[in-house]
Parts: sequence; structure tokens; C-alpha cells
Amino acid sequence: MPDRDFDPKDGEWFYFMNQFADALARIDLSNAEYRFLFCIIRHSWGYGKSYCLIRPKTILSFTGLAKSAAWRAEQRLLARNILKGSRSDTKTAKRFKINSKISTWKRLPNENRFSNGYQKRKKVSKREPLPLKTIYKDKEIFLLAQSIIDEMNLISGKNFTYADPNIRPILERLEEGFSQNDCIQVLKNKWADDEFHKKFYQPKTLFKAENFEGYLNENHNGHRPHKRNDEWFVNFCKDVLRSKGPEEALRHCKEMAIDPRRIGLEVPDV
Repeated sequence: MPDRDFDPKDGEWFYFMNQFADALARIDLSNAEYRFLFCIIRHSWGYGKSYCLIRPKTILSFTGLAKSAAWRAEQRLLARNILKGSRSDTKTAKRFKINSKISTWKRLPNENRFSNGYQKRKKVSKREPLPLKTIYKDKEIFLLAQSIIDEMNLISGKNFTYADPNIRPILERLEEGFSQNDCIQVLKNKWADDEFHKKFYQPKTLFKAENFEGYLNENHNGHRPHKRNDEWFVNFCKDVLRSKGPEEALRHCKEMAIDPRRIGLEVPDV
């Protein structure tokens, strides 16, 4: 059809209420739903009728929609009570009518959209990382990291758990090639029984990549001697003796330089 200026007086116009036009401007429809709706408007009100009998092929030809898209648009418009439809006497045509009672139009329960027509984006949550215990399950490196946490608690008298924030930096240093003894040496180098050092004596500080190697090679000659929490060590070794036996308790005593006789073990030349 060639382009031309439209004149309301030439008889090729139809009218509908401003209220209906306002509702169409605000309603949240998909592209396919708008095209399907205007097809029905054109073939009903456009011919001065309140309804239309229309074949599916005519709808597809008029809108340019695929058959599946047209069917989905039809079902949604019927579900929202914007269109009313029924079978006609013929097998091929359907009867459609625009529901002019705008107050009865419905919003589908699964719709999550703004009233201005823009679809609300679903908030995509970042995938949470797997717990380290799952990643390193039954692996020796995770057990080593746990033992280092235990030694840290022995030295400081604190109670650090195997939570991810505590154990992650230790695992990273072990994976870089540092040994268990290197980690324990850092713990010994940085321990001092005063409030300032206690505040920063924690895994995320000691085993941080930027700090670790410097702490490992730190020379304490000329510095004040570090104090040890011997009473806590003794109590811990007593607990080990009761729960795991004398051999394990003796091992801890040797590592922590505790006299085994302080926990009730009679072992000469420790």
C-alpha cells in the first residue's frame, strides 16, 4: 500500500475511547501480544463490529508472527481477560472480542514486571564457592593446614577454628611450596605475649602472601625475647595425654619444649 497522508474524513478511520488508548499505553504486553491484539482490533472495530471471525492463517499473515508465537500471544491475552474468544460455527475461524471493561483486565501471577512496561531483571546471585573442606576433603594438605591451626592455638592460647577464612591463607602458602615447618616457624617468630602482638596474631595476617616470607626470614637477634604461654601448653598436653595417649602427648612436649614431667610423664632425656 503506497504511503499517503491520512484524512479522518475519507472514511478509512475507526475510533475507540481515550480510556482504552490510555490503557494500551500503560499495559505491559510483549511485541507478539501487541501485534495479535491490534490484528483483532483492526478486524473488529476496523469494520465497525464489536467482534471478528478470523482464521489463524489471516492472523499469521497480518501480524507476521510464527504460528507458535501467535498461539502463545493468544493464550496470554485470553488469560489476562483482554480478549474474549470462542469457537465459531466454522471449523477454521475463531471468534474474538476486545474486552472493553478495562478494570477486569488481569495481571498474570507469574509476571514480575514494572508498570512502565520494562521487565524487571532477575537478580543474579554470584555462585558461592565450595567450602574448602569439600575441595580438600581427605587430602593431606588440608590435614596439614589443620595441624598448623592447632599449633597456632597452642602457641597463643587462642581458639582459631578450621573455618575457611582461617585456613585458606595457610593452604595457599602450602600450595606455593612452603612446608609445615616453615609455617610453624612463622608462628614462633611472630608470637609475643603482649596486647599489640596478640591483636595481629591471626592466620589472615601471618599467612598473607605479602607478609609470610618476611616473617619466615625474620631475625630476632637483638630483639626482646618472646614470652611463651607455657601454662596453656601444659594444660593442652595434659588433654592430649588423656585423649590420645602418652606417645602423642610426648610428641607435643618435644615440639613445644615442655618438660614431660610437668604433665605426669616419666621419660628420661627428652
